[in-house]
Amino acid sequence: MNRNLQKAHRWLAQAVHDANAADLNAREGYAALACFLAQQAADKGLKAYLYAQQVGQRIPPEEEVP
Repeated sequence: MNRNLQKAHRWLAQAVHDANAADLNAREGYAALACFLAQQAADKGLKAYLYAQQVGQRIPPEEEVP
């Protein structure tokens, strides 16, 4: 698997994690945090898509997945 695909998988995994956390927080009544996490999930999902499409090398390197 090439490096961009590896990064895409890592970003997607983090996006799914954030989306699950957003759902949990929304169900518990923490709307502001749920919205923030949903936005983060969307951003990370988009980065995963861009890396998978071989566009990711133009994403600034300081945005690394923890």
